[in-house]
Amino acid sequence: MATIVARIAQAVVVILVLSVIVFSLLHVAPGDPTDLLIPEHAPPEFREEMREKFGLNDPLQVQYGRFLRNALRGDLGMSFQYQVPAMELVIARVPATAELALAGMAIATALGLLVGILSAVYRNTAIDHIGSIMTYFAVSMPNYWIGLLLILLFSVNLGILPVSGRGGLEHLVLPAFALGIGLMPPVARIVRSSMIEVMVEDFVWTARAKGVKEWRITIFHVLRNALIPAVTIIGMYLGVLLGGAAIIETVFGWPGAGRLILQAAEFQDYPLVLAGVFVLSIAVVLANLIVDLLYIVIDPRLRVG
Repeated sequence: MATIVARIAQAVVVILVLSVIVFSLLHVAPGDPTDLLIPEHAPPEFREEMREKFGLNDPLQVQYGRFLRNALRGDLGMSFQYQVPAMELVIARVPATAELALAGMAIATALGLLVGILSAVYRNTAIDHIGSIMTYFAVSMPNYWIGLLLILLFSVNLGILPVSGRGGLEHLVLPAFALGIGLMPPVARIVRSSMIEVMVEDFVWTARAKGVKEWRITIFHVLRNALIPAVTIIGMYLGVLLGGAAIIETVFGWPGAGRLILQAAEFQDYPLVLAGVFVLSIAVVLANLIVDLLYIVIDPRLRVG
């Protein structure tokens, strides 16, 4: 319990520091957000009136203090671009981003486990070398480039999957693969190395001496004890998945929160960007807490401690 409380406290500090960084970067960027609010040829007096109305003329620390005070009440301001509460816009897009991130994680985990297990069981063979080539290829390719290649192959040339949009499973396949392929190599490598270490433990030799079938030893003895490092990697990379989802959402026209934040940053929609960062940060923190709890499920020794 104390560990979870400590992690929550750390998460609050991380969110605060992140909000300060994003808030500062947004306000030092060139341009004027009032361009979204007034006509192009509006008189300077009207522009100044709008800046005063939204508090844009206040010192940066005053603006941040006002943002933080309102955020604690659940009010992250009105979107300059859409003129509706920023939090409502972000929350409406979160399910799409969560769907894409979870699908990408599922693909990365499945492929990583498969490649890692095969490489460990058949280490230093052709299968192991093929697995290494696959991981090198996947880790060296940016996910947006993989997405473009998938679109070219399956949408343009073969015409079997849609290019963009969100709908049924056919719309999810390409962006989820493009997002998940980048996480597959670290999962595969950590599973391979962990399984090779576990394979020489005494309890594995004891199981073999008792006549336990090799596949049962691999799955129920070796793999289970090698999963904790893999879970750590997956938890660490969840933030990368959510961040990378913004690019993949743009490539595939996926209506998620990441794409919304990128568009808001382009138009200097401060409240919308901050609301998006705030919500996604909380999502990452909660996911990491869930990963910490999974350790206890996987390793009974932690339950005893």
